[in-house]
Amino acid sequence: VSVSPSRAVNLGGTSVLLKIQNLASSVTDMSQIRVDFGDRQMTVSNLKRVDGDILYAYLTVVTPAASDLLGDISASVSYSAGGNTISLPFVLNLFQPCNLKAFCTTSLPGSIVAVHVVKQSPPGSGDCLPEYQAKYCILPSSFAAPKVDFFSPTKGLVADGTPVTATISSFPALELTTDNLFLTSQAVRVYVTVGSLVSECTVTSLAFTGSNFLTQKATIGFNMITDPTILSGTYPVTFEATYGIYPGGSVTLSASSSFQFIRKVTGRIVADPATVPLSCIASECGGSSVWVRLTNFPYYSMQAPFSPSKIVVLFGGSVFNATQILTSTSTDTQVYFTMPQVVYSGYAGTFATFSLAYYDFAASASICQQRVATLCFDRAATVSITVQADPDPTLSEIFPSQVKKQSSDANRLLSLTVSYLPKAVSVSDLEARVVPRGTTCSPGGGTLLDFAGTPLVSTNPVDLVPACTRRTCSKVAVYVLAPTVSPSGDQLSVCLCHPAMGKCVSGDLTMSDYLVSVDPPSVSVALGTTSLVEVDIAGYIYVAGGGVSCPSVADCTASAGVTGCNCQRFHVDCSPVTLCAPQPTITSFQNKSVFVITLALSPPQQLGVIPMSFVDQATSTSIPFSVTFIQPTPTVVPIDFPALGSGLVTVTAFWGLILQSAGVRLTYPDNSFVTVSSSSLSVQSEYTQIQFTPSYSTVGTAKIKLNATSGKDGSQLTTSISLDIFSTPTVTAVEPSQAGVDGKVGSCTQCLKNVDDHTISVWVSGFPYIDSGSLAAVKVLYVGSGWQLECNGIAASDGRSCMVRSVDTFESQDGSPLLYVTVTVPAAKDSTAGSVSLQVEYVSSDATRSARIATTSFSYVQMPPVFLSAAVCSSCRASGPCIAGGECGDGRQPVYLTDASPTIRAPSVGGATLVAQLANFPSLVIDSTTKLPVVPTTCVASDFCGFSLEPPSAGTVTRVWASSIKSTRIEVSLSASTLLSTAASIRLKTKPGGDMQTANFIISYYKSQLTLSASPTQGPAEGGTTITLQATNFLPLSPSTRLDDVMTITFGGQTAVGASFAPGSGASVSTGSYGIVFTTPAFTCAGCIFTGGVADVQVLLTAVSDSSMSTAASFRYIQAPQVASARFNQAGTGITITFDQATDRAGTTTSLFDCGLVLQTTANLLGRGPSCTWGSSSVLLVNFGTDTSLVPGNTLSLASRPGVRSRIGPSSAAATTPFTVLAPLSASRPAPITLKGPAQIDVCSDLQLVVSVPSPRALTYTWDCPSDANFQALLRSSGFGSALYIPKTTLVQSQYATWLDLTYTFTVYATDFLGLQSDLATIQVYRKSSPAPQISFFGQPSYSSQDNILLRGEASFSSCAGITPSQLSFQWSSTAPSSTVRAVDFAKLGVATSQAQLYIPKGSLSPANTYRISLDVSMQGSGGTASMRSSKSMSFFVRQSALVARIAGGAFARISTASPLSISASGSYDPDQMSGDNTTIAFSWSCSISYDGFYSQDCTDSGGNSLSLGTSSVLSLGANTLAAVSAPYDFTVTVSKPGRAPVTASISVYVTALVIPFITITQEVSDFNADGYPIYGPDDRIILVGFSD
Repeated sequence: VSVSPSRAVNLGGTSVLLKIQNLASSVTDMSQIRVDFGDRQMTVSNLKRVDGDILYAYLTVVTPAASDLLGDISASVSYSAGGNTISLPFVLNLFQPCNLKAFCTTSLPGSIVAVHVVKQSPPGSGDCLPEYQAKYCILPSSFAAPKVDFFSPTKGLVADGTPVTATISSFPALELTTDNLFLTSQAVRVYVTVGSLVSECTVTSLAFTGSNFLTQKATIGFNMITDPTILSGTYPVTFEATYGIYPGGSVTLSASSSFQFIRKVTGRIVADPATVPLSCIASECGGSSVWVRLTNFPYYSMQAPFSPSKIVVLFGGSVFNATQILTSTSTDTQVYFTMPQVVYSGYAGTFATFSLAYYDFAASASICQQRVATLCFDRAATVSITVQADPDPTLSEIFPSQVKKQSSDANRLLSLTVSYLPKAVSVSDLEARVVPRGTTCSPGGGTLLDFAGTPLVSTNPVDLVPACTRRTCSKVAVYVLAPTVSPSGDQLSVCLCHPAMGKCVSGDLTMSDYLVSVDPPSVSVALGTTSLVEVDIAGYIYVAGGGVSCPSVADCTASAGVTGCNCQRFHVDCSPVTLCAPQPTITSFQNKSVFVITLALSPPQQLGVIPMSFVDQATSTSIPFSVTFIQPTPTVVPIDFPALGSGLVTVTAFWGLILQSAGVRLTYPDNSFVTVSSSSLSVQSEYTQIQFTPSYSTVGTAKIKLNATSGKDGSQLTTSISLDIFSTPTVTAVEPSQAGVDGKVGSCTQCLKNVDDHTISVWVSGFPYIDSGSLAAVKVLYVGSGWQLECNGIAASDGRSCMVRSVDTFESQDGSPLLYVTVTVPAAKDSTAGSVSLQVEYVSSDATRSARIATTSFSYVQMPPVFLSAAVCSSCRASGPCIAGGECGDGRQPVYLTDASPTIRAPSVGGATLVAQLANFPSLVIDSTTKLPVVPTTCVASDFCGFSLEPPSAGTVTRVWASSIKSTRIEVSLSASTLLSTAASIRLKTKPGGDMQTANFIISYYKSQLTLSASPTQGPAEGGTTITLQATNFLPLSPSTRLDDVMTITFGGQTAVGASFAPGSGASVSTGSYGIVFTTPAFTCAGCIFTGGVADVQVLLTAVSDSSMSTAASFRYIQAPQVASARFNQAGTGITITFDQATDRAGTTTSLFDCGLVLQTTANLLGRGPSCTWGSSSVLLVNFGTDTSLVPGNTLSLASRPGVRSRIGPSSAAATTPFTVLAPLSASRPAPITLKGPAQIDVCSDLQLVVSVPSPRALTYTWDCPSDANFQALLRSSGFGSALYIPKTTLVQSQYATWLDLTYTFTVYATDFLGLQSDLATIQVYRKSSPAPQISFFGQPSYSSQDNILLRGEASFSSCAGITPSQLSFQWSSTAPSSTVRAVDFAKLGVATSQAQLYIPKGSLSPANTYRISLDVSMQGSGGTASMRSSKSMSFFVRQSALVARIAGGAFARISTASPLSISASGSYDPDQMSGDNTTIAFSWSCSISYDGFYSQDCTDSGGNSLSLGTSSVLSLGANTLAAVSAPYDFTVTVSKPGRAPVTASISVYVTALVIPFITITQEVSDFNADGYPIYGPDDRIILVGFSD
C-alpha cells in the first residue's frame, strides 16, 4: 500500500488516497476493509479498482480528529481473503497547525477561520506566518449575498405539503462554527411567513456543486408547510443558515423566494364558454382539437406538473384524457382535448356534448371508466360542439379535360375527383355517363361509360387506399374510360350518378382530333450554360403518321442513322431551330399522360422571358411556351481567406452576353477598397473571371463588386459576392501540456471532457464554427523528426495509435468560435523524450474553403523509474519465473508492496529473491537464454551497461522477464547482511557514458530463526479458546516476567491479554524458547471479516522493546452459520435456504426429516406436513405442505435446538434472528395454459370453457370477450374460475338472443401467488342458429421442438329437440393461411388423422415456425352422408431448443504434471439438428485460476506464458505444460451458433507434481436435465465406464 499525501493536519477530515496492489478480488465493498490509525479508525469513503498489468485498488479514507497525536503514526489496512487476514502497514505524519482561531481574532478582528481552505491546504508549520491572514482568515462582509436561482414548483394546495426544490448560489457549504462538520440539512432553516406567523418547512435533502466551499450552489429539497387555514395567496419563503465568528457572535446568510398557496375547490366545474365556438362536419369531427377554459377547477401541487393525464373527458360512454394543458392557475385552467374518432352523423344539426372532470384518487383514467357515475364525473363540466351535416358530393376535377379521339384504353383513362362521396359507396352503386355539355345529368341519361382500375382511390394523404375510413372523404378518385368517338359533339359533360340516391355530379370534357397544352410550361434556364430542358405537355402530340414523311437526314444531323426519325420545329429568338429525336414516348406522371421532350438551349443575347413554340408538322398546330433566362450568382473560390495570407482567390461572374469591358473593386471590412488591375481580368463572351491575392490584416467580411458593359447595347451590368477574411488559426491552450514517454498525462482541472490519464484537451481559435460531435471535421497529428502519426484510431507500423475523442465549439469573449478538442496521447516514438509538433487541421466537407491548420508543441518527458510492486520469496520455482500462479517456489503466496519506493523485509541470512515490477524504465531487448538485457558491445566492466544493484553487496540482478516503459519485471537475488536495514536502488544504464536511471527502495533485515506455532489452531468466533503458543529463539526472559509487559499478542488486530508461561517451560525461558498460554479474544468487531464462515488470522507475537523482533503463526476463527439467502424455488413449491458455509446439518441423519428440527414452524406458513432435506451441507431444501400461506416478504427463523453449527470446526449455534424469504431469482410463469372448449355451439347449447394449468398453488383467472361488450360485462362481473360456464338460459336473454351466426373471441390468463401471469389463451366460438355438434380439444400455445405433441379432440351432440345422435367422424387437417404460418405434412410424417386424438412425434416440425391445424367433426346422417358438421382450428408455435454443452469425463479431474491433458466437448450438440451434424457449432475455450487473496484471470503454463487453447471441440495440452499449484485450473468451453444463445460447460483440473494416473468416468445416457445432469428412470440400468491412462 502507498499513501498520498503522506502528511495531514491533526484536526482530522483530510482525505488520503491509499493505492493497494493485489487487493484480493473477493474484496468488492468498503465494508470489508478496516483501516486502523493509532488507537483510532479511519473512515473509508470510496473504493475503486483499475485493471492493468497488476491489479490495483484505490481506497479513499478520511483521517479522524487526533489533536493528541503528532509525528509519524502507524496505521494499517486489514481485510480477509481466502481464509487469511491480510494487514498492510503504512505511516502517516500528523502535525499541529498554528492556532488559527486566536491568530485570525488578533490579526483580523471579527474574522472567522476559512476551515474549507484548512482542509484543502492545511498550514505546513506550527508557526502562524503573516501570509496566513490572507489565506485562512475571512471577514463576514466578504461573503457574497446568497441568491435563489431556481424554485419549483411555485404554487400548490394549502394542505398538500408540496415537495419543493430550490437552488441557491453563494450559500456556503461549511458549518464554520466547528472545525470538521459540513453544513447538513438539519442546519439549514426554511420557513414561510404568513402575516406575523412564521412556519418551519421540513428540509429533506441538501447537496452542493462547485469547488469553492463559500460560493457553491446549494440544492435544497423541502416539503412546504401543511396548513388548511391559510388563505389562497402568495407568501415569502426564506432560506437561512447561521455561521459562527471567533471569538464570539455569528453571521446569518439568507435568501428568499415566494410560494402561491391554493385552496382546494368544491362544487361543480364550470366551462367557459359552455358552447365552444367550433363547428365541424360530421364526417370530419373525429380528431378535431377543442379548447376550453375551466373555472372552479383544482390546481394540483405539481406532483404531475401540467400533465393532461389528470383531466378526463367523457363522451358516448368512453373516457379519455385531455391532450394538453396550456395554463393552470388558482382561477382557471385552459385545456385542449381531441374529439375521438367516432361517427358523429347522429349529431348533425345539433351538438356533441362532452363532460370534463378530474380525478385525484386513481392511477389511471381506466378507473374512471369503471366508476363514471359516482366518483369521477359528479362535478363535471359540460362542453358542446356544433356538428354540421355532410355537404352533397361534388365533382371537383376531371383529368385530363381533353381526350384525343380514337385513343386506346390506356390513353383515354379519365380521373374524376369527387368531394364528400359517402364512405359506403362502392363502384357497384355508381354509373358514369356522358351527355352534351349544357344537358342536365340524371341517372340513366346519356351514353354509359366503363369504369377502369380501382374505382375508389383516396387523393387525400390522410385517407386510406382503396377507400378512406371516415364516413365521407374530402377527395376520392374514380377512374372511367372516355369514349373513343364523340357521341354528341366535341363538348361533353361527364356525369357520375348514384341511381339509388337519385343524385349526380358532373364535369366538362373536350374531345379533339389533336391536343393542345392547356398550360404551356415555363422553364428557367441558368444563363451562360447549355442546359437540358424538360417540357411537360399534357396528352398526346401527333408527330408522325397520316402520310407525313420524315425530313431528310441532313435536317436530322443529331439523330443520323436513327430509324423512324421524327423532327419537331422550335422557334428561338425568332430563328427556327430543328431538333431531331427518336420516336417520342408517353410517360406516366401523377396519373397523367404527358409527352416529355428534352431540349438543348443556348443562351440568348439578352435576359428575361423568351417566347418559344412547338410546331406539330402533321397538323401545323403551334403550342407556345416560354423560357426565362436569369443571371446566376457569382462564385468565389475559396469562400474564405486568411488575413495577410498567400495564394489566389478566383471570382467568376457569369453574364451570358458579349461584353465590351469589365472591372472589379474589392472593399475590405473597414470600407477601404482597391481596384483590381485589369491585367488580372479574363473577359470572355459570357463571363468575367479574376484571380488576385487579398492583402488585409483585419478579420471580417470583404465585398467583391464586379461590373461589365454589354457589347450589344452598351448597358451597364453589376453583381457582387462576399469573401470572409479570417485570422490565422492558433492553439490557445493544451492541457496537460506534456506526457510521459508511455503516453500517460497528469491530472487536469481545466479539462471539460474525457478526463483520464491518456487524453489531453486542445483549444483552437481561428476555425469556423464546427458542430459538436463532428469528429470528421477535425484532423489531429503528432509530428516528429521524420515521422507523423494521424489520430484516426489506426495503429502505425510501430504499434502506436491515437484518436480524436470529442469535438465541440464554444463562443469566445469576442464572439468568435473557439474549438475544443480532446485527443488521446500515443506513446513517444521509440520511448524517447523530447518535443513534438501537435497539429490540428480543419477538414472541410466543402472544397471551396481554405485550409486551416493550427500548430503548437507538445513535450514527452522521461518519468523517474518507480516501483509498481515488490515481493520477496524465500525460494523460487525450479524453472521459469520465481513467482507463477501467484505462488513462490515453496508454494507460499508472496505479499506485494506497492509503494513507489517500498521498504521490503528480507532474511538477514540471505538467499531470498526480490521480484520487482517497475515503470518508466526504457524498453530493452532481453536475451531469451540469459534473461538479461542485450547491451551494446562497447560496454566494458569499467563502464557497466544494463541493470545492477546499488550497493552491490545487497544483491545481484539475476533475470529480467519483461521490459517496457510501462512494466519492467526484474528478479534480484538478495545477499546476507548484518545490518538492520540499508538503502538500495535498482539501476539501469543503456549505453556507455549514458545517464544512470535508478529506482530506490529500502531493505529491512530480520532474523530468520524466529519461529512460532499455535495449538489448537481453530476456535469459535466468540473467543474463549485456551491456546498455547510455542515460541523459539524469541525474547530471553526470566520465569517471573509478566508477559503482558514485554510482548504483545494480537489475533487479526485483536489484542489478547492475560498471557502466562505454559507449564514445563522452566529453564528454557532464559533461552527465548517457551510456551505461552492465554485465552483467545473474540473476533466479532465491525472490521472482523469472515469468508465462508472462517477468518484465518495472523497471530502476531511482538517484543515491546524492539518491534522488529516479531514472529507469527496462524489461527482460524469459525463463525456460527448464517443464512445467506432464502428464496422460493423456480416452481414455487418450496424454498431454498442457503447458509454462508457448510453446516453440521443440525445433527440430522435422514434424507427427509421434520422441518421443526431446523426451523421454527409455529406460524404454520409452510402449510400442513412440510418436509425438509439437505441438498448439501450448506443448502436446506424446504418442501411445502398443503395449504401453504408463505409469500415473498414473510420471515422465518431457525430453531434454537438442536441448532445449526459449522461443519468446519467448533462454532456456536446459528442465531434465531428472523430472515426474509425472497421471490425466486428467475420465477417460472404459470405453465402453458390449455383452454378447452367447443369451436361452435348451437342455439340449444350451454357454453362451457375449461382451463387446465398445472400449478402447486391456487391460481386466479381473468376472462374477457373483447369481441362483444355484453359478454365482456358478464365475464368481468361474474368472477369465473378455471371453468367458464354460461347456461343456455342466460344465452337466450334479450342482450344475447339476437347474436347468432357470429364468432366470439374469448381470452383467459392465470395469475399465480407471485403475481406472474401465464400466456394469454384464446378460443373462438361460433354461435350457430341451427343444431350442430360441439367440438373441443386440448392444445398449448407453444411447444419445444423436442416435445411430443398430443392434441385430443372431443365432440358432443346437439341438445336441440329432435336431434337423433348418430356416429361421429373425426378428420384432422392443416393449411397455411399466410406466408408466416406453415402447414403440417401429415402424410410425410405418417400421422393418423382420422382419430379423435392427433400425435406428432418430437423433432418432426421445424423450430421457429408457427403451424395451424384444424379438426373437422361430422355427424353421420342416413345413407352415410354428413348431416351436421363442425370444425375448429388452432395455431401453435414450435420453439428452438437450447444448445447443449457437454464435457466428457466428469466435473473434476486430477492429473500429474507429467501427464498430457485432453478435454473433449465433442458431445455438445444442437438438439434441433440431425444427429452427428454439428458443422455450424463453434467452440471457444478459456481457463482461469482462483487463489485465496489473489486472482489471475488467465492461466499460464509452467514457464509463465499464456496458454493457447484453440477453438477445436477437443482441448489438448502436452505433458509438463501445466505447473502444480494449490488451486484448480478451471477450463470452460463456450458452445455457440449464429442466432442462438451460447452455453457453457466447465471442468476443474487439479495438477500435482506426483505421478498419478489420469482417470475419467463416462455414462451411457441420452437424456439430461436443464442443469446438465443425466436423467434415469426407476427401472433404467445405470452404466458407468471408468478409464485410466
